[in-house]
Order: sequence, then structure tokens, then C-alpha cells
Amino acid sequence: MRRAVLAAATLLFLAGCGGADNVPLATVPVISPAALLEPTADPSPDATRVPSPMAVSPQVHVQPTQVPTAVPTSVPTLRPAPVVRSAPRPVITRTPQPVATTPPAPVHAEPAKVVSDNWSGYVARGTFWQVGGSWTEPTATCTAASAESVFWVGLGGYPSYPLYQAGSGAFCRNGAPVHVLWYELLNPGATQPLVALVQINPGDHVSAAIDLHSGTVHLADDSSGYSRDVSFTPQSDTLGSAEWIAEATSHGGTVSTLADFGSVDFAGCSANLGAAGLAAWPATQLIELTLTDHSGGRAAPDDVSATPGGGGFTVNYLGS
Repeated sequence: MRRAVLAAATLLFLAGCGGADNVPLATVPVISPAALLEPTADPSPDATRVPSPMAVSPQVHVQPTQVPTAVPTSVPTLRPAPVVRSAPRPVITRTPQPVATTPPAPVHAEPAKVVSDNWSGYVARGTFWQVGGSWTEPTATCTAASAESVFWVGLGGYPSYPLYQAGSGAFCRNGAPVHVLWYELLNPGATQPLVALVQINPGDHVSAAIDLHSGTVHLADDSSGYSRDVSFTPQSDTLGSAEWIAEATSHGGTVSTLADFGSVDFAGCSANLGAAGLAAWPATQLIELTLTDHSGGRAAPDDVSATPGGGGFTVNYLGS
């Protein structure tokens, strides 16, 4: 993010068959018939053919030899030897010993944990068109002459533009913090500078919301009664992430030193006008961000709790 207190500034944010073969016939020898004898005249129907005595060979009658029929002697019938069976062995049924098993402990889904050089808080992934949240502006201690700590809700930006943000924060100049309400609209190729709206005080209750359907940024200091709605033209009517973040801002791509803000309590963290509360959002679609800046400043969120209005959590400054 880029910053100019109570003025416009510019920031590039990280935010798969054949048939059978024919078999040739075997060569069949051709047998010529023997020469036929001259046939005789057919006998008349009542004629008796008498063969010539020379044409008939004398018949020799051979008396067959009598083969005595052998009378078989008595053949004993062979019986198979008896099968000796041993006594059956008893079948022993063994009852298996019960195996003691410990059911696996249920796996508790947790958000993905990511270390960032400028964000700390939670990112919800899904389809979002509105986001909102509130917090009490913490007292900031400047850890460097130009240290900064800001707190905001946003849509988009994880991991790329567009990113629409609205919130508050402390900007240290010459070691003195100035607290303001601000918003920033980051579109690819058409980034608008950060706009500071009004100076506020530590301890003030701040609320912020962004609505893509109405094209509105809402910021309010409920303690002082200040409220402002800013119209803008979003590039899309839905975005893929919603954020509730404490941040060390960046200038020209260089992350600033994180100012010591102690802790900040986000509440009423919801999206899509309450239809997507942070506490009820699937943990597998959440990203928990821990901040470690280039100067060693650190901040980390605690677990999300089911506070009214969608859920909440605390981001703690952890020092350097």
C-alpha cells in the first residue's frame, strides 16, 4: 500500500479374419479298368445257367479242427484289502484373541498457515461481493521514525489485483503516530492512491465495509459519530478472497517497519452481508497469516472465535 496522511498516495500492493486356407486335394491315382471279356448274351428269363465243369474249381471241404472248450478253473474273486482308517483327529477351533485397536483421533481441520512480510490476520477464499468488520483503534508506539501499522477489511488481492481496502491505522512521522480512516482501490493498470478521510483517536470504535454490488466503501468512527460512504466502480461483481488484516504498509515495494500496536481485536468479521461469517467458514478455505517484516517486526493472529456478527480474532504485536 502507499500512504500519504490525509492526502492521496500511491501503493503497489502485494497483496489427461481371415478364412481358413484352401487345402489342395491329394493326387488321386487314376486306375484304368481291366479289359472286359466279351459279354455273353443275357439268359432268357426262364433259362438256367449251368456253369461249365472246367470253369469251377473243385471244392475242398476242410473239416475244422474241434477246439476243446477250456473249462476255466475256479478263479477266486479278489477283494481289495480293507482300508484301515485312523481315528479322526479332533478339529480344534481356536478363538482368536481380540486385537485391541485405538480409533484414530479425528483430524481437526485447520487453516493453511502462511508467513508474510506485511500481512497478519485471516484470508477467506471463495466467492465474495461484500465484506465487513469492526475493531477498536489501538494505541501505536513508533518503532522507527516512519513506522506504520494499519487495520482493514478487503476484497480481492490474494494473490493478485484488484484489491479494495478500507480501514484505519497509525502512520508515524518523525516518531509521532497519526491515526486516520482511509481507503484504497487497487486495480491492475489503474491504481488509485490511498485516500485519508479523517483523523481519529486511539480507543475509537471503527467499522468498515466494501460492497461490490452497490460499488460502495463504508467507513465510520462510531465513537465520534463520523461516517462516510464512497462510491466507486469495481472491475468485477465478485472476487475470490475476503480479508481481515493488520499490516505493515509498503512504499514503492519496500515494506515499512511495523509500529508497535499491542493488539487489535477484529469483530463482526463477515462477508456477503453475513451469509459468510468468518467463524463458520470452512477452515480448509482459510489462510492464517503471520507477519515478519524486514526489520524483524512480528505479528500473529490467534484462533477465530464465534463472536456475534460472523466471528472475530485478535492480532498481537510480537516485537522484533
